[in-house]
Amino acid sequence: MKKRITPAALCLLLLPLYSTTNAQVNAAVNNTPAEATVPVKDSTAKPTAETPAKKDTIMIIAVGDIQLGTMFPNKTFLPSATDGPKFLSEVEPVLRGGDVTFCNFEGTFADATTQVRGGIGQHSYRFGMPPSYVNYLKDAHFNLIGTANNHTNDYEAGGRRLTATVLDSAGVHWAGHENRPFCVFEENGVRYGFCAVAPHTGVLNIEPAEDIEKIVRDLKEKEKCDIVIVSMHIGAEGTSAQHITRKTEIFLGANRGNPHQFAHRLIDAGADVILGHGPHVLRAIEVYKGKFIAYSMGNFACYSSIGLKGPLGLSAVYRLKYHVPTGNFIEGELVSTYQQKPHTPGPHIDSTEQKGYNTIMNLTKTDFPESTIQFGKDGHIK
Repeated sequence: MKKRITPAALCLLLLPLYSTTNAQVNAAVNNTPAEATVPVKDSTAKPTAETPAKKDTIMIIAVGDIQLGTMFPNKTFLPSATDGPKFLSEVEPVLRGGDVTFCNFEGTFADATTQVRGGIGQHSYRFGMPPSYVNYLKDAHFNLIGTANNHTNDYEAGGRRLTATVLDSAGVHWAGHENRPFCVFEENGVRYGFCAVAPHTGVLNIEPAEDIEKIVRDLKEKEKCDIVIVSMHIGAEGTSAQHITRKTEIFLGANRGNPHQFAHRLIDAGADVILGHGPHVLRAIEVYKGKFIAYSMGNFACYSSIGLKGPLGLSAVYRLKYHVPTGNFIEGELVSTYQQKPHTPGPHIDSTEQKGYNTIMNLTKTDFPESTIQFGKDGHIK
């Protein structure tokens, strides 16, 4: 039976490199500030005789942005009581079977006690979702969530605290807030390190890059993680931002980083998988030194306030097979999905035209003509 969100106290099952202290737990439960608390090293994890044997191969399943509606400017932007539980139902079968199943949580959990961020203008968006919606993610098998993006602060510090409480209570592995930049956890005998970054405040920022490189090295060398996964929410946005320029990208006057350079630096530091999102469109994929990079996985499941016209509505489920002893990508499958308006809410599988897969293939061949990735039938890659 799947674990449902309850009002129980936080259970930090993540075994993080820097874990939450009892003071932080109590502060989060009581909705009082805890973000300034200095994290401490977690030394409680001990191997036991019951520890499962380490697998040689694993399946990492990943998708891009998930936004399950928003309470802003009012609750009409949330799915109905009928649509909500079914929002991810069509893609649920292809999200099964992962040792790790990842998404970028584009927004925050919010309730009547959380304060929406100010500075609201004509083109301002605030994404806040009811805490109960974590069950939609759990029911779709997501057990790893990145929280570093440009909507992390939409409901200010209260929203970040509530998001931490909800995800911890649900038993979901997560990272990305500035006071939870990374975590360490085990699934099926394999030890994972995870960090999530974005060029924004309140999150693990991409600058200085040396700090992120150190986190990755520590996860691999000090924490002895078999697989290190990095979530990066960087790059320019929109239909004009589908290509990898190999340069620093600017959007609305802000530096959104150089995704190509950044991904390579983190792999050089020890990362095994780079999962990109943020541009709201699909981008090319790359295998660098045996490690898989998805530069942008697109809008996977967005209920409201996010444009889904044309390329903005295309996405995919990335099913990646990895060799644990080497940390290298073996092969994978890209399951094409799409969203359209008007349409039945939620992402749909595109098994006929496979527009998502073909988009990724064409962009990869254009942006990385030197790539040796083989694109086969029915979305298979190796």
